[in-house]
Amino acid sequence: MTTDTPFRLSAVGDISFEGPEAENPSFACFENIATEFSRAHLVVGNLECVLTNLGCDGIPGKCTLRGSPKWAQVLRNAGIGVVSLANNHIMDYGTHGLFSTIEALKQAGVHHVGAGRNRQEACSPLFLNLEGRRIAILARTAVVVSSRSYAGENEPGVAFLDPDEAASAIRSCRSQVDIVILLIHWGLEQYSYPSPAQRQLARRLVAVGADVILGHHPHVLQGVEYVGAALIVYSLGNFVFNEFEWAYVLPDGTTSRQAASLSLENRQGLIATLDWTGAGRPVATTTYIKIARSGQVRVDLDPTRELEMQIMSAGMLRRSYQFWWHWYALRCEWSLRLGRQISFRRLFTNLHQLRPRHLVSLWGSFRRSFRVASGKTTNPYE
Repeated sequence: MTTDTPFRLSAVGDISFEGPEAENPSFACFENIATEFSRAHLVVGNLECVLTNLGCDGIPGKCTLRGSPKWAQVLRNAGIGVVSLANNHIMDYGTHGLFSTIEALKQAGVHHVGAGRNRQEACSPLFLNLEGRRIAILARTAVVVSSRSYAGENEPGVAFLDPDEAASAIRSCRSQVDIVILLIHWGLEQYSYPSPAQRQLARRLVAVGADVILGHHPHVLQGVEYVGAALIVYSLGNFVFNEFEWAYVLPDGTTSRQAASLSLENRQGLIATLDWTGAGRPVATTTYIKIARSGQVRVDLDPTRELEMQIMSAGMLRRSYQFWWHWYALRCEWSLRLGRQISFRRLFTNLHQLRPRHLVSLWGSFRRSFRVASGKTTNPYE
C-alpha cells in the first residue's frame, strides 16, 4: 500500500480554552500560527477541555476545563483535523460534557479518537486515507483520576491505557495500514524527562508496529528519540492554554478559588512536523511556539529553544538513565511539592499552630513523592 507520494503530518500538544476567552471563540489565538499548518496534509492535537455550554455542572472537587462548543469550528478553521479525547479532563462535565464535545467536533468536521459511548468505541482506531496512504490513529490515557472517566463495556468515557490491549490494537492496525500513530496522555506534570517505565512502554509499542508516538500531559516539553524507524515525542507541551481561576467545592460544602497560572515553561510548546517521502522513517522538524499573555500562539524564534530540546533529547541517552531519573524525580518532587511544605522559615513561624493532622498530611506528601520518584506511581495526588 505504501506510496512514494510525500505525506506531511503536524502535531501539537495540549489545547484548552478554559479562561477569560472560554465563551468568546475567536480565530485570533491561531492567526499567527495557522500558516504553519497550511502545508500539512493532517494536523493532530490533544483537546483537553470539554466543549459544552455554560450551566452544566462540573465534577465536584476536580479542576475542570471547558469552553464553548463553537471552539470546535475555530479548530477546524485553524487546520486541526484530528483531536485526541483520551485525557484526564474530557470527562470533567460527565457524560453530557463528553457527548456535547463529540457532537460539536462532528458538526465542525473535526475527527476525534480516544473516547466514546463504550470501551470498544473509545479504543477504536481512526482510519484515514490521505495522499495515497492508509493511516491509523489511536489514543490512550495513562493518567489516573479518582472520578469516573474511563469507558467500560457499556459506559461512556475515555480509553484508558492497558499495555496489552494497546499492543494488540497496534498490531491489528499494522497489518491494515501504512502508518500507525499513537496519541498518548502520560507522564508527570512539569517533568522535563520521561520516566524509564514510559520509555520501556514506548519500545514495546514500537516493537508491535507503532510508527509514531506523540505524548502530552506534562504541560512542558520533553525530549524526542528514534527507536529504529519509529519516532517518539514524549511531550509536545502546551499549544493553547490560558491562565484561569479554578473554583472548587470543599468537603464542608464551601467554594474555594485558586489561580491556575502558567510558568514560562508552560507557555512553551512545539509543532512537530513529520515528512514521509517513501517507506522509511519520517523526517522530523520542529517549530517552537509560545503562548502570549493575550492567549495568542506565536512562533518562537529564540535560538536557545532548539538547544534546550537537544539537551533534553541527549539526556535520555545516558547509560545510567534509570538511576539518574530517580534522582531527578526527587529534585522535582522537592521543588514542586515538598519544598513548599517543609520551608524551615514557614515551620518556625507557624510552630505554635502545628497539630498532629499537619504531621499526618506531611507524611502523606512524603509518601506520595517517594512513590513517584521510585517509579511506583505517576499520580502525585493519589
